[in-house]
Amino acid sequence: MRRQRLAQLLHAPIDWPLLIATASAHGILPLCCERIAGDEICIPADVATRLREENRRHSMRSLLLMSELFRINEALVRRKIPIMSYKGPTLAQLAYGGPLLRGFADVDMVVEQKFMPQISEVMTALGYESKLSGESFVARGRQIPGEYAFVHKTHQALVEFHTEFTLRHFPRRPRMNEMAKRSVLICINGREIATFSLADNLLMLCVHGAKDFWSRLIWASDICAVAKELQAADWQELLAFAQEYDAARMIRLALALADSLFSVQIPPEIREGVAGDCMALRTAATISKSLLQGGDFPAGVIARSRYRIAMVPGWRGVGYWVRLATAPTEEDWRNSRASHSGARPRHWFRDPARLWQKKEPA
Repeated sequence: MRRQRLAQLLHAPIDWPLLIATASAHGILPLCCERIAGDEICIPADVATRLREENRRHSMRSLLLMSELFRINEALVRRKIPIMSYKGPTLAQLAYGGPLLRGFADVDMVVEQKFMPQISEVMTALGYESKLSGESFVARGRQIPGEYAFVHKTHQALVEFHTEFTLRHFPRRPRMNEMAKRSVLICINGREIATFSLADNLLMLCVHGAKDFWSRLIWASDICAVAKELQAADWQELLAFAQEYDAARMIRLALALADSLFSVQIPPEIREGVAGDCMALRTAATISKSLLQGGDFPAGVIARSRYRIAMVPGWRGVGYWVRLATAPTEEDWRNSRASHSGARPRHWFRDPARLWQKKEPA
């Protein structure tokens, strides 16, 4: 049925440059190429050529990042550092069955904060550099940046490390050591890479999408793809995590949005919980409309503030919003970096309105 509908749409007049640009911007170009490459579907020859070129460019970059993931993972495992790969090629393999079937621009890895000094040493030895000072890798509290980014000196591959302290968009700090114990191994091109369990993966994706206002279609697609893999025990785990981290609404919003756009497969009791959250349903409908019409949600300081507060029901939502509104981004942290570890950037509480308006990076 869906294949027939796709064929009908592709035989209608299409603004192909717009379609390709939109698919690329939303990280779904590889999936689009996979879906419309069938022999029974006729597309203009010049469009087919451009799609192949765009997909080839994506594949070449993805292969580079994947090779870097293998190299970094091997070096960290050798140091006995429990690392988990997140999103990128790992999610592409887990959710879509192949590391090149999902768009990604960097490598994301998650680790406990206490290992960051060792990771800094390993990344330097592997040819990477960070704009952060050495003190930031051992800092605590407000001196920890939004993420630890490393860029390769030669080919400019970007690798980001996240810890229980940098994942600030969790309403409650994630227990990274427990997540590491639940981690699983996934095979990518013959290499075994550790990643989150299915329930933890879905939780991480729900929080990440909520963090960035669900501004890309691929994130809703990821929710749909991963949700299909969950078994009954995984769903029960996810419900427990929702309570533990105050993330129930973020999860319901993610599932409502994925269902609106892609008809997600979820158990009846989970669907009942989603249907009972009017705020999640309204927000999902607004985001879905915005995504399909090319708009920007939410627009303005007030709308974004309301959105943040609504992500955690009750009075705790206000505290969550205040904490995020006054937390500096990595750019802010770097720009105001002090000469010693005890100093703090002066603007952290000086200009929160600017931080409320700043859109989080993808």
